[in-house]
Amino acid sequence: MSVRSSLYYRRGAGGKVAIEDMANSTGQRFFVCSVTGTDGTAYGFTPDKPFATLAYGITKCTASKDDVVYVMENHTEIITATITPKAGMRIIGLGRGASRPKITGLTGVAMVTLSAANVTIQNIHLLAVTGTTYIVKCTAASPILEDCILEQVAVPVVSVRCAGLHAGEFAEFRRCTFVGKINGPDYAIQFASSSGDHWVADSCTFKYVEAGLDEAAINANHKQYGYVIKDCIFMGLDKYVVEFTSSAGAMPDGVMANSLIFTTGALASTEDVLDASKGLALAGCLATDDKTKWAVAVSTAQASAS
Repeated sequence: MSVRSSLYYRRGAGGKVAIEDMANSTGQRFFVCSVTGTDGTAYGFTPDKPFATLAYGITKCTASKDDVVYVMENHTEIITATITPKAGMRIIGLGRGASRPKITGLTGVAMVTLSAANVTIQNIHLLAVTGTTYIVKCTAASPILEDCILEQVAVPVVSVRCAGLHAGEFAEFRRCTFVGKINGPDYAIQFASSSGDHWVADSCTFKYVEAGLDEAAINANHKQYGYVIKDCIFMGLDKYVVEFTSSAGAMPDGVMANSLIFTTGALASTEDVLDASKGLALAGCLATDDKTKWAVAVSTAQASAS
């Protein structure tokens, strides 16, 4: 009796045999490591002979085939142009803590431009430099960022910016850490120019404790629908957690649940927490402005009238 499974036998470059799990992806798999790699056609197919740069690895992928680029432990890369993944591909970092792959930005451009849909970036430390426009610029739908560190400096003032029709729609931000260590950042996530809707921020940490976050963790200049913010921690907020126009209908536009909020200023005004009118439903959210005091529950009545 034959046994069926998702494992697939493939003979790779140089006659090496690979057994791959097609349940994860049926696309090609490539490996990148700045420590041992070389950018060339004979490389990238195994961890023993990886490519040297992520930028080169992306060029070998085929759009909409669910190709995967594994960025190996201790990889470091200073980009020379914006990284532009192809549609449907995944970039997966290997390693934890100090061995997590780190990509450093470039002045005058976005570090990563998501102009194609369904791109996943996982477990990468994205470090901006002064003058980087955005850490991630998104103009397409369904981006997924998981387990990433996005570290701002004074500029960029926005870490992730979605702009354009359907940009960032069905976006997923899961277990990401947004960091700002010096004064300057305004927003961690921003939806502009008809972007957004039906996105999720799940188990993310927003850490701006050294110098504060000037405006809001999540911002939009228009209404957002169907969004979920859950199990998040917001630290070092100068003004708002969320700041966008919302409807005042009976049904909420979105929900924030089980989240903790730590502000830099006194909670004398409810506007120190929310600026989303009555469109945001809240459940189990706590806020405090003093490390010596218990956090207090935040209710929908505390939203300001945007």
